[in-house]
Amino acid sequence: MPLSLVHELNNRHWRLGRVLCHIWISFDVLCCTASIWNVTAIALDRYWSITRHLEYTLKTRKRISNFMILLTWLLSAVISLSPLFGWGETYSEITEKCQVSQEPSYTIFSTFGAFYLPLCVVLFVYWKIYKAAKFRIGSKKTNTITPMPEVIEVRFIFMIPY
Repeated sequence: MPLSLVHELNNRHWRLGRVLCHIWISFDVLCCTASIWNVTAIALDRYWSITRHLEYTLKTRKRISNFMILLTWLLSAVISLSPLFGWGETYSEITEKCQVSQEPSYTIFSTFGAFYLPLCVVLFVYWKIYKAAKFRIGSKKTNTITPMPEVIEVRFIFMIPY
């Protein structure tokens, strides 16, 4: 945030050098990508909790959660750190620009890996959760007793003693 503030206050000109530009862009992309993949991991955890509630014990859940956290950060690191290893440039000294790599192949890779793939996973998983919930509600309806639609008239006859 402080680097973004400096960037904005300088009319979007980057005057902090190449190293800080690389650090700023890499951490920005890393955190945004990790956030999106964490939403995906939460959706998968909910799906497994609902559809496999008997097999998805606390021990299994802890192991899978640790793996998903590790995978989330690894995927995010691969996507965010790729420009540091030569996949496009984030800094231009001449124009004083610091931005995410504009290399077309990197743009396709990062957009697919950080947005479209997690989006498809989340949409699919929540659709499956919806179907599972709808199935559960539907199966419970057959086990209930519904009142009869006709009105039953009850008459009380009072006998008054003489």
